Amino acid sequence: MRYSERIILALDVADTQSAIDIANRFKDHIDIFKIGFELFTAAGPKIVEEINSLGKKVFLDLKFHDIPNTVSKTASVVAKLGVFMFNVHTLGGYEMMSKTAETLVNTSLKENIQKPLLIGVTILTSLDQRALTDELGIVQSMRAAFRRPKKGNDPKRGSKPRSRLHCNRQGDTITA
Repeated sequence: MRYSERIILALDVADTQSAIDIANRFKDHIDIFKIGFELFTAAGPKIVEEINSLGKKVFLDLKFHDIPNTVSKTASVVAKLGVFMFNVHTLGGYEMMSKTAETLVNTSLKENIQKPLLIGVTILTSLDQRALTDELGIVQSMRAAFRRPKKGNDPKRGSKPRSRLHCNRQGDTITA
């Protein structure tokens, strides 16, 4: 893997022109650019097209979290945008993640497009153990909670091959 594929540069700005200026400045050294809430809200889906037109990949960091049907339909739209990778919040549950992963496979096959990488955010870095316990009522650490995934999340335990969810135990990330 080239160094330019190992770094994701966050375009944490609020306007299209600033984002394009940053992408142009670093495009010879960076292959993947992150678009988060602020930029996506300000610029809309067009910013994904703009970054892709530079020959670069987009990580759409919007942490989708809703009912399974809503997130899976959104995933289909995201795939058609041409993003390289996007994320969901794993607290949306296994059904949400599984349905989203399956929808990505189906959309990619139907549209003959590259399937985006789907990753799962387990917990926001702004939350510490006190907040998890006192505010959210989570009594075990998140690391412990994701140490042993339920059947279906772990490829060694017989997941469906077309919508497989993998648990990366080092980074507490679920990928499809």
